[in-house]
Amino acid sequence: MKQKAFSKKAIRHVAIALMLAILLVPIGTSPVAAISVGDYFEISYAFEFSQTEIQGNEVFYATIKGEAICIEDMPIPVSEASLTSRVVAQHRTSGKEETLNPSYTVTIKPFPTKKGDTTEIDKVIPLQFPEESEPGGYDVVGELIEGRVKAVFWIDVTGYLPQFQAAGSVTYIASTINNAPAIPSTPTGPASGYVAIYYSYSTSATDPDGDQIKYTFDWGDGSTSVTVFISSGTTASKSHSWSNSGNYYIRAKATDNKGASSEWSAARMVTISTADNNPPDPPNSPSPADHAIAVSTNTNLSWNGGDPDTGDTVTYDVYFGTSSSPAEVSGSQTEATYNPGILDYNTKYYWRIVATDKHGASTTGLLWDFTTTQLPAEKEMHIADIQMASKSGGAWISNYAYAIATVTIVDARDNPMPQTEVSGHWSGATSGSDSKVTNSQGKATFTSDRIRNAAKGTTLTFTTDDVTKNGWTYNSEVNTETSDSITVNPDSLSDFFRDILYLVRQLIQKVKSILSQVIGC
Repeated sequence: MKQKAFSKKAIRHVAIALMLAILLVPIGTSPVAAISVGDYFEISYAFEFSQTEIQGNEVFYATIKGEAICIEDMPIPVSEASLTSRVVAQHRTSGKEETLNPSYTVTIKPFPTKKGDTTEIDKVIPLQFPEESEPGGYDVVGELIEGRVKAVFWIDVTGYLPQFQAAGSVTYIASTINNAPAIPSTPTGPASGYVAIYYSYSTSATDPDGDQIKYTFDWGDGSTSVTVFISSGTTASKSHSWSNSGNYYIRAKATDNKGASSEWSAARMVTISTADNNPPDPPNSPSPADHAIAVSTNTNLSWNGGDPDTGDTVTYDVYFGTSSSPAEVSGSQTEATYNPGILDYNTKYYWRIVATDKHGASTTGLLWDFTTTQLPAEKEMHIADIQMASKSGGAWISNYAYAIATVTIVDARDNPMPQTEVSGHWSGATSGSDSKVTNSQGKATFTSDRIRNAAKGTTLTFTTDDVTKNGWTYNSEVNTETSDSITVNPDSLSDFFRDILYLVRQLIQKVKSILSQVIGC
């Protein structure tokens, strides 16, 4: 849901009040001079909630996006502005107020002072209803605590700004507490067996509310079995047979009669075999580790595998996604690694590996999971790509070659980063440091020094040293690459003339030698 936090008219009034404070306090201009200061800016804001129905005390978020454009040069320099506010919600029926965020600050820096300058605002604010808040609809309001601008020094402009701004509405739903059953015990039963023979496995769990429980058995081959509801703490059993040889992991989950479910139990491995072949080893040692948190959004999956039978080759099927029943994303690959691409922030991912040998016997690995890192609180940027190209030219007696490096900078969502300073240096056949500012596509282009009479196979390397932009953080850990190289080759025509020149020089030396012998005679 998107809501405009400020009307266009209200925004103009805010801009006028802000500029009045800037002009009146430091230099004491007359009110007549400040009447048209609103013409210096066009400002717009948008306010977006991550959700509008809030369950219990769960955390939700509001994103404030704004843009300030200077349409006339400022009469005095202003470096930045700072607005500190809090967010409150008022119940539509009872009028009771709840504080959702006691204090947050929006900084406008750099402050646009020259015609055409633009400053963007992108602020994410966490919100949360206090426990035992009254259910129902709420109107959400931003309440100004303090407003300041910095010219030569900080100036308090709180009195010139609106104290309240409507932000939107949400609905608060009180949580109905029903405790889920405890995690069932690890299923018990045979550790090995044979294809097409049924084996029985048992488990049990208790429900803290005394509710009846049903159990779901996951047999590790893509099938499940569900029991009827039985009393809390009572042991439940189910039987199953497997169609193929392999190592399988049996686990159980408990669900009460109100619909609340436990987590899956620890797994019991059973080896199902035929007489002539052993199944592959169970996939193990996952990276990222099982249940890992704060995992980079640019990570590869890897694992260990193999087969106990000498000479047996193994292929792997990769299942990956945000569902606890992930879909297959890669099949019959020989490498024990998989690149899922750039992942989403603050997201739980599930994955599983199925190993198959050349006889068709398979082993289904455990279901693993990890959670990616939180969306950075500050704006982050990184290097998405470095493209290398070579150029050559010159006369046949003296040619030259040089390299061109184009560096692309993007933000955490892969959007281009314009007006960003990139610095780096050349190495290999040439040297030198340089810095450039990216264009509207987030690209900065660097050109090496020319190399005279470059030999074939001459290599030039460009390495990025730093990326800077005011208000942004350079996260080099998620760079696609930091340096790149290219081999430059002169024109083939220049090579031809160089060979001709060499032959001419050799001929001249031979003639000189003959003449010397004749004269000597």
